[in-house]
Amino acid sequence: MLSLANERGILYSTVLIDTGYATSQIMVRLQNEGKIFYCPIKVNLQVDESSAVRPYQSVESLAWTEEELKCGKKIKIKKTSKHMKVQLFRVTISNRTEYIITNDLSQVSAEETLEKSSFRWKIEQLHREEKQLTGIERCQARNNRSQRNHILCCTLVWLFISHAAHQQKTTTYQVKKLMEKVSDSTTKKAYAGFCVSPIFVKWHVCFYAIKQNRGASYATVYDTKWLLKETE
Repeated sequence: MLSLANERGILYSTVLIDTGYATSQIMVRLQNEGKIFYCPIKVNLQVDESSAVRPYQSVESLAWTEEELKCGKKIKIKKTSKHMKVQLFRVTISNRTEYIITNDLSQVSAEETLEKSSFRWKIEQLHREEKQLTGIERCQARNNRSQRNHILCCTLVWLFISHAAHQQKTTTYQVKKLMEKVSDSTTKKAYAGFCVSPIFVKWHVCFYAIKQNRGASYATVYDTKWLLKETE
């Protein structure tokens, strides 16, 4: 995935890694490419905080001072270059202790580190809700263009469902339930007092098209554009 992102010229400076992908190979690669990474690690990861004075030990066996709990500590991960140091933080999440590392040695705040690392859950939330709310995984198309069109439509639907949920101070799932109760012919009337933005009314039609499995071809995207124009 990193190679593909580089080939396509995608610009990025920071990578958020899940625990399962927190391998020394990936960390070394990101370090060599000049990228910043944040990732939670397993408690049995072997590290050295003594500059080779003592043998490697698991992260969970390290001792922490009050200052280190706030500002972190520099360590070396086993099977990485002796010149590669990372900043290690111990944080508490829902009464559970976790360890997060970053190669940004200027990072000296455990609170800020947790905030940045936790942002990856927003990505997980996007993937989960797209699957549960828009039927993104039910594309019947086989060619790349049609699949991309389907993914784009589903993503746009999720954006407007999320926006409506935020405006109405409810959940995306409640918004979807309301959408499913409304027939295509009564969309405008049903949403007249519900959404501030009329563009959400348009994307209900797009959602309805995807729900009916009509969002998997180029012809469908054309039809969707026509439907959206009809709602203006």
